[in-house]
Amino acid sequence: MIGIFSTLCILLVELFMLSSVLNKTIISVLIIYLVHVSRRLYECEYVSVFSNSQMSFMHFLMGIGFYIVAPSSILLSQSNAAERSYLTIGLFSVHMLILQYLQDLVFRQLAALRSGKNKNTDKLSEKKYYPPEGSMFYWVSCPHYILEISIYLSCQLFITPKWIPFSHILFFTICNQLCCIWLNHNWYKNNFPEWASKRAMLIPYVW
Repeated sequence: MIGIFSTLCILLVELFMLSSVLNKTIISVLIIYLVHVSRRLYECEYVSVFSNSQMSFMHFLMGIGFYIVAPSSILLSQSNAAERSYLTIGLFSVHMLILQYLQDLVFRQLAALRSGKNKNTDKLSEKKYYPPEGSMFYWVSCPHYILEISIYLSCQLFITPKWIPFSHILFFTICNQLCCIWLNHNWYKNNFPEWASKRAMLIPYVW
């Protein structure tokens, strides 16, 4: 919710308060980011099946801060943003929507493992874990984290390959998601060694 509100506010600032210097590259990224955080909220509310574990207060504050700062950093990157053609914007939008679809698919697969909709179980199983199967899980153990990196990296490259305020968000996201990938892959190795041995941690067939 915080992410949607902050992104929408920044988008309105760009459209109306900074209308004399509209940058269609930045507007495109803000709209795509709004789609992203809206989709994530929907998944949290209606798709994901959470365990009984609780998030630490510091982690909670960090999450709120991240979704406030991220859209602001996109706006602050405006002076360095490349001028993209409408064709490039269209291709970027399609690319990002594909990433959104793939990540949503992965989250639905993970949720199905704990809601009795997966072939591994026929009953509600919030307290049990099963190795995910299908789609990107054939090649990597944590495709949702890889897709998250891909989404932020795509935004960065679309704005500009140069170091900009948004680059700090990208750097944080990469570090955070790589840590999550490493922790989750090792958890799979300890609990489902045969399954994990057939899947890469980050790059299929490489590592």
